[in-house]
Amino acid sequence: TAKSLSYQRWETGRHNTQLTAEVDPAIDCNQLGFVQGDAANLDVVPLLQNNEPYDAILLSNLMCRLSEPEYCLKQFTESNRYLQQGGILVISSPNTWMAQYTNPDSFLDGADSESTLAALGECLPGFERLHEEDLPFMIREHRRKYEYIVAQVSVWRKL
Repeated sequence: TAKSLSYQRWETGRHNTQLTAEVDPAIDCNQLGFVQGDAANLDVVPLLQNNEPYDAILLSNLMCRLSEPEYCLKQFTESNRYLQQGGILVISSPNTWMAQYTNPDSFLDGADSESTLAALGECLPGFERLHEEDLPFMIREHRRKYEYIVAQVSVWRKL
């Protein structure tokens, strides 16, 4: 497993800076994995097809960009294929629901934070909510432009 990844950070206009992210040598990379794919159809993600269910899964900043967010969650409630019983599901979302991505009838939102979590919980039968908090983060577009966001993070255990 690779212990580093080179990438470019956009500075402005035509200018970039070459950077490298490195994993601490003390970390056993064989104990974790990151997968990118279609969150609404995990069956087509090659790395997930022959693996055992995971101990934990992170869904970060994607729920409000899915056409069918409830279908994404059903993949974890209707079987143990991806998340084992007792496994942890962490959902982080700024809850920026927009009709250009999701039909408003499919929004998992509420008038306040608690009702938003309740809507999410209705889609997660067989899970218990362990924790929730607001988590600020910043997205750097380039050296002069940043976006400040507060995500609603919830942690769920599969019963």
